Amino acid sequence: MIKFYFSTVFAMIFCLQWTFSQNIIESSPTVITHDYELIRFQIPQSEFQSVKLLIHVEVDEAYKVKDEFLSIMMKNQHGEMPEYVEFARIYLPYLFAKVTVNYEIDMVLWQNWLRKDEKIYIQASDKSTKYNTKAGLVFEEGPAPFKVKDIIPLWQSNSNGFEYGKAGIDGTLLPTQNIKLPSGCNSAFASILVSGNQSGQNASGRFYFLKHNGNEIARRSVWRDDCGLNPLFPQQHEWYLERPNWCPGLQVHPINHFLDMTSMKPDELNLDLVFQSDQTETSGIDAFVISSVLFALEVPAQVPQLAISEILAPNTNSWHQRYNPICGTPVILVQNRGLETIEEITFNYGYNYQTDNKFRWVGELGFMEEEIIYLPSINWYFYENDDEPENFTVHVSSLNGSVNGFSGAKKTSEMILADVLPYKLKFDIVTDHNGFQNGLEIFNDNGDPFFISGDLKPDTMYQFQLNFVPGCYEMIFYDLDGNGVKLNNNLPVLRILDQKKNTELKRFEPDFGTEIREQFMIFR
Repeated sequence: MIKFYFSTVFAMIFCLQWTFSQNIIESSPTVITHDYELIRFQIPQSEFQSVKLLIHVEVDEAYKVKDEFLSIMMKNQHGEMPEYVEFARIYLPYLFAKVTVNYEIDMVLWQNWLRKDEKIYIQASDKSTKYNTKAGLVFEEGPAPFKVKDIIPLWQSNSNGFEYGKAGIDGTLLPTQNIKLPSGCNSAFASILVSGNQSGQNASGRFYFLKHNGNEIARRSVWRDDCGLNPLFPQQHEWYLERPNWCPGLQVHPINHFLDMTSMKPDELNLDLVFQSDQTETSGIDAFVISSVLFALEVPAQVPQLAISEILAPNTNSWHQRYNPICGTPVILVQNRGLETIEEITFNYGYNYQTDNKFRWVGELGFMEEEIIYLPSINWYFYENDDEPENFTVHVSSLNGSVNGFSGAKKTSEMILADVLPYKLKFDIVTDHNGFQNGLEIFNDNGDPFFISGDLKPDTMYQFQLNFVPGCYEMIFYDLDGNGVKLNNNLPVLRILDQKKNTELKRFEPDFGTEIREQFMIFR
C-alpha cells in the first residue's frame, strides 16, 4: 500500500469540493472604505451544516516580493474593542507574475456573526499592495454540528503585531482575560491565530504559553518547518525557508486549545498568553501578529458526529498537486465534532459514485480532533477496460459500531488516474554541489522499496535503468535541506524516459523545495 505523508497544516487548506446539496452565494461588488475592502452577502437565516468562504485573490504583476498578508475580519458583535476581529490570515505568494489564487476558509464556527452582519472586511498589511479579490460562500443547509453560544475576543494586535524582544511581549499588550462563560456552555476552546514578523531571513522559533489562573495549560512553538512542501511552487525569493508560523501564499492555521471544563469554574476563567523571552535576541523576530478568541459551545452529549473534512487523494485540486494523481491508497482527513470519543469508523468508498469498498478504522478520536486516514487501495486496473474514473466518493456507514443516531458524512472529489508508463524506464538525475542531500526512492503498491539510489555525489549526472513488473509505484526524489537543487544550466533535475525509444516521458524542474513525488502504473 503506497502511503504519502501529509503535513496536517497543509491538509487544512480546504479545496473546492462542491456537492449537489451545497449552495453558492455570490458577494455584492466590493467597496473600499477606511483602508478596508468591504464584502457584503445576503445570507439565508437558516442554519448551516457547513459554510465556507471562497476568496479569489489576484495579485498585481507589479507586486514586489515582501512578507505581506491579507487580514480577513468581521465586526465584533459585542460592540466593543477591538472593533474588528481577524478570523483568517493569508500571506501573499512570492510568485513571478500576475496570478490568481483561490482560498477556502471554514466558517461553520463563525456563522452566527456572519448571519448578523453579512459583511466581511479585508485589509492588506501594506496599504500600497495592489490586489483584487472576489468572494463567495458555499454552504450546506442543515443542523450545525453544535451551537456556538458565544465568540469572546481575547487578544488582538494590529497588522504590525506586538513588539517582541528580550522580555518577550510586554504584558500590558496581553492583559489577563477574565471570562464568564454563557449558560448552557459545556465545551470551550481558545483559538490563536499567530505569525511572526521578521527583519531578516534567519529566524528561529519561539514558544507561547497559555495559562489558566496562573497555571500553564498549553504551550506551542510559533514556527513552520514545512514551507518546502508548499503546494504553490516554484516561487521566488527562497520561498521554501522555515518561518515563524507562515509560508508564502498560504493561510495561517489557527492553533486551538481546549479547556478542561471538568476542572474549571465557568464563571472564574482567567486566561493569560505569555511569550517566551528572547534574552539573547537571536530569534530574528521583531513582532508577533496575534488574533485570538474563545469559542463557547453547547455540544449535544452522546451523539457521535464525524465530518469528512477533505479528500486529500485522489483529488484534481491544485492545492494537492504534490500528492496527485494517484494509483495507490486514497487519503482522507476527518474530524470528530461530537463530545463522544470515536473509537471505530466504517468507511465505504469507490470511484464513479460506486462505494463497494469497505474499511474499518479503529483508534481514539476526541472532540474536534483530526485524523488523516489511509484507505486500502482500490483495484485501479479497470482502466484497461476503458472504465477510467472521473470522481471518488467516500462516506461513513457506521460510527462506534452503530449505523443509527449519527449524522452521515460524505464527500466526493474529482480525480484522474496516475499515468501508465512502459515497463522499461530510465531515470536521469542531475545533482548540484550538495548532491549528498539528494536521493531517489521508488516504492511498490505494498509500500516496499523497489529501488533506492543510495548516496549521490555532488555535481554529477546519473542514469538509472529499471525494469518494472505490473503494479502501482511511487517515485520520491528528495532534498534533505528542503531547498531543491541549484542548477545554473537550465537543466531539469530529473527526467523519466522510455528505455526502448529513448523519449522523454516526464521532466521535473530543480526548484521543488523538499521533494518530488510521482505515482505511475505499469501494465502487462
